[in-house]
Amino acid sequence: MRSTDAEIGSALRQLRESSGRTATEVAHAARLSPTILLHKAETGRASLTGAELAAVLDALGANFQVLHLKLTGRDLDEAALNLLGAMATLMERFGR
Repeated sequence: MRSTDAEIGSALRQLRESSGRTATEVAHAARLSPTILLHKAETGRASLTGAELAAVLDALGANFQVLHLKLTGRDLDEAALNLLGAMATLMERFGR
């Protein structure tokens, strides 16, 4: 499944808003030029390059896996529980 610019922008906006930061603050931290680029990306009117997207995610303390979870409608708590369950299964299987 390939996400659209609007879907990626919406996910970025959700991540940014949950961090309590403005688009301008994140754009400055990510060294985007012009800073309005992040606002345009969040509204689906512009796309970010891979490097720009990585810089924005880094400025938000996130990564591509977190973005993927947002895009697929899963939340981080669910993902963490799934990971812990998988680790517990492996530990039981290998006797640790």
